[in-house]
Amino acid sequence: MRCSLRFLGIGAILVTLAMPGAAAPPREVVMLPMTASEAAAHQIWTLRAALNVAALQCQFSPALRSVSKYNDMLRHHSFELAAAFKTLGGHFNRHDGKRGGQSALDRYSTRVYNGFSTLDAQRSFCAAAGDVGADILFIRQGTLAKFASDRLQGIRGSLIANAEQRPRVNMNWVVVPPIPDPCINDKGKRIKRC
Repeated sequence: MRCSLRFLGIGAILVTLAMPGAAAPPREVVMLPMTASEAAAHQIWTLRAALNVAALQCQFSPALRSVSKYNDMLRHHSFELAAAFKTLGGHFNRHDGKRGGQSALDRYSTRVYNGFSTLDAQRSFCAAAGDVGADILFIRQGTLAKFASDRLQGIRGSLIANAEQRPRVNMNWVVVPPIPDPCINDKGKRIKRC
């Protein structure tokens, strides 16, 4: 049963790739019940993760300046980012205990970062993250949570690949003619020199 489910998943991926215009839904991390400050910290940390992934994935275009925008954002909003990280740590300690809180926070961070990793929609993601990275430097300190809440939907929407970005996958088989063995003669006998 487990093996067939694995193959079903692979088949679903292949069908999605083969369908023109098909798009994978953006991935969002589902959280346990949060307080208002924890929800704001989640928004801030998710936006930080998106811009961090963009700094790593979007270096193909120097015009986007994704690395410098990310570093400038870290400096400009350092207090809010540190407070968000501390609040998220408290969230996971509250739900998973002191011992399990750190590993739960690590798993959360991995899921958030992986949610922004893309190949099919890299250009649209990089463009959206570049716009957000430019705008984030002009917002007042202390308003990062509202900004993140307003702009994350656009970044997630950019993760859906459109038809021009989707790689063309041809599912036809190529028939290769048999290649004769050079060590077998026309009568099917092995040649001594081989």
